[in-house]
Amino acid sequence: MLRSHDWLIACRAGLLVSAVLVLAPAALAQSLDSWPSFMQEGRGDGQTRAALPSVVAANQFDSRQPAGTIARQPASTPPPAQSAPPADTDGPEFGEPLYEIAPVFADQWIAQVGVIGWFRPGPQHQVLVDNSQGTPIVDVAQFGASSGTGLDVTVRRRFASGRGMLDFRYFDANASSSLGPIAGDNGSFMPISGGGTFTPNTFNSTLSSRLNSIELNLRVGRVPNRTAMIGIRRIGFIDRLTLGTDNTTYLFEVRDNLYGTQIGFERLWQPWSRLQLGLTHKYLLFGVDASNEIFGFAASTRSTCGLGLDVGATAALQLTKHWSARVGYQLLLLGLLATEPEQLAHVDLLSNNYPTITNNALLLQGITLGLGANW
Repeated sequence: MLRSHDWLIACRAGLLVSAVLVLAPAALAQSLDSWPSFMQEGRGDGQTRAALPSVVAANQFDSRQPAGTIARQPASTPPPAQSAPPADTDGPEFGEPLYEIAPVFADQWIAQVGVIGWFRPGPQHQVLVDNSQGTPIVDVAQFGASSGTGLDVTVRRRFASGRGMLDFRYFDANASSSLGPIAGDNGSFMPISGGGTFTPNTFNSTLSSRLNSIELNLRVGRVPNRTAMIGIRRIGFIDRLTLGTDNTTYLFEVRDNLYGTQIGFERLWQPWSRLQLGLTHKYLLFGVDASNEIFGFAASTRSTCGLGLDVGATAALQLTKHWSARVGYQLLLLGLLATEPEQLAHVDLLSNNYPTITNNALLLQGITLGLGANW
């Protein structure tokens, strides 16, 4: 084990080594700065360093020079500067917008039109019809995922300063799935309060939804490939569940109207002059006006607040100066709103009690294919 005297010696040695490591580079740099100019010129040129001994030797035996002197050499001529490689005119550089922005016409219109395909996960377990023995024969979990198509339109107006733009987007999509025909027996019934019984019937059921969204955003950013946004948004959602028998159709429907604001960010990458990748995420805060309808008659309404998340990824390929092909993916998550068939568990037909439950979440995913134009 080291004694205190040994620790003192070790500390002094460490300080000495530290001083050498700190002072040695500074002393070396100072000595290099004090060298003759012709030796400084040769530090970075191997040929010049190799020529220095021969120059000194030649001057030592030059009878025309006084003894002990060295002839002054003419200053070396710096090599000619190499010209920069020609600029790539094939497209915009990395980090610039996909569309070209001329200095005079910096304000531009950008329009994008596409077809959107929506996918919705299947609903959770909820029995619609039991047979006479109480065994479920129609369950909404049998629907599975639903899908559909719609229209997606975006229009943007870039400011003349190039530091921001107004962004408008509208899309409308439908998704549906069907179930049946399913044969029942004498005494089949709906397992909700007051649902009643059925004579032998064949059951068919559909679950359909429609979502439309309209938003207006202000985008700002000091660089073209990073922008922040703030805007207003309205979303309308209709969820409809039908149960058809041989002689009648039962309708259950909820409507959600969402009004609110959103903030978000967009990041762009340009791995190739004609290819641009983008990632957008938005955070929504909105008020919800929800209504519940049973058999086509308004049952109840409820107003509350909700939250949402909208994430999108895009890829755009520049075809010409004004046209591009685009593909995109979008995930939309909306919370605290009314959906079907979750309302059925709270329906009481005997007491005419049809509450609107808004503690549900809606998850939708979409793929967009379209064209973009700028002018």
